[in-house]
Amino acid sequence: MTRTGLLVACAALLSLASLALAGPRPKASAPVPERAKPGTCLGYTWSFKAQQGKVGRVGSDVKLSNAYRGDTDCEVSLPLLCVHRTERPVPAGIEISQYSGWLGGEFALVGPLPGRELTSRKVADARCAERLGAGWRMGEHHDGAGSVGWGFAGYGEVPSDVRFWVAINDQPANPWDSLSP
Repeated sequence: MTRTGLLVACAALLSLASLALAGPRPKASAPVPERAKPGTCLGYTWSFKAQQGKVGRVGSDVKLSNAYRGDTDCEVSLPLLCVHRTERPVPAGIEISQYSGWLGGEFALVGPLPGRELTSRKVADARCAERLGAGWRMGEHHDGAGSVGWGFAGYGEVPSDVRFWVAINDQPANPWDSLSP
């Protein structure tokens, strides 16, 4: 064997030895989902926060909710948060805050439906009224009396592991804002 051949063979053995000593190679991680591209339809979503008897609390969360541009692709099917305000007083033991007020009524979910079907606030409100009756409409970021928004408590219960569409009246974060020409 020539000196060059011997050097190549030694280099190959050293390379194999270093791989063996290093242990198994880590598996490739799953690709990170790409952020929505400009022009993508997005809608605003909330989730369950807490339940205290017949009173539930829903609201935004810092990890996923984006009240300024929406956070969920409109192709995703989620339930729609619906509210029926009846001016019911705050029950004893229920705390309200600057960021989580009192709805003064009931809330429920209907659907699921893709955000692209929410082409206007009127359409969303009609979905709630069709399924739950007169006086029901889509829930809105600022529905909690005595708060600046971000959540509210009211009579109702929703699953703790489900996100749902909610409207916001002063930001372009609704599906219909992205769908409008």
